[in-house]
Amino acid sequence: MVGPGRKESAQIELKDLSGREIKNIAEKAAKKKMLTELKRTRVSPPSSHETGILMMSRLSIPVEKIATKLKVNRKTAKNHSENPKFIQSIKKSHKKGDPCNKIAEEFGCPEPLVWSITLEGKSDLERFKALGWGLRTWDQWFFNDLDRRFGDEWPGQIPAQLVGHTLHYFSKIGDLVFDAMAGDDLLIITADHGCDPTHKLHTDHTREYVPLLVYGTAVKNSVDLGTRETFADCGQTIADLLDASPLGHGQSFKKDIIDERL
Repeated sequence: MVGPGRKESAQIELKDLSGREIKNIAEKAAKKKMLTELKRTRVSPPSSHETGILMMSRLSIPVEKIATKLKVNRKTAKNHSENPKFIQSIKKSHKKGDPCNKIAEEFGCPEPLVWSITLEGKSDLERFKALGWGLRTWDQWFFNDLDRRFGDEWPGQIPAQLVGHTLHYFSKIGDLVFDAMAGDDLLIITADHGCDPTHKLHTDHTREYVPLLVYGTAVKNSVDLGTRETFADCGQTIADLLDASPLGHGQSFKKDIIDERL
């Protein structure tokens, strides 16, 4: 600090300052602290709970379902389903040229949420350019070539690039697109009979075992369901998942496949 008529030095002791200089320094420090606190209040990052509500809301999930899934009351879900101050702060940082990964780190929120906010209102080509993907016209995709900015790694993850290109080529702006496997939906792939391909006496059904594959966002990975006693186990599981009355036959494998944490 350099005062009138003073020589510059690396450090000035308090006894060398006048009362007016000390007062000015104190006022500047108080003003700086006040502005810092005001800024922190204005752009305070949401908690993990609030972030979850905001992300689910931006996926067009109804408030009632958000409240049920996150075990909060509807008023809380509704209040946090839109966070205009936080969203504007994200956009302001992006407008200054800050990269999305740094913004996510600064505000303590998931990077996909930042991308969702910054890409809002842009055309497909603008979004592809921002993401650095480039528009492809061929349909060869490698499932080990995932965009690390979107989602957690797991065996059933679909490359975000594939989803983006599919929507670009097979939908139009303003179309309503449903994700049939979003939320807690479940897919069971099986068959009502098996056929032995080596059997040559006839083409009727033979007594081969049939596959049983279960898929869903809330399904545990790599679960061996073993050899089931009856095909009715599938029906009993479906009834269990829907909280319907138990069926007359079969044993539910809901507890074996559903990850209660999701």
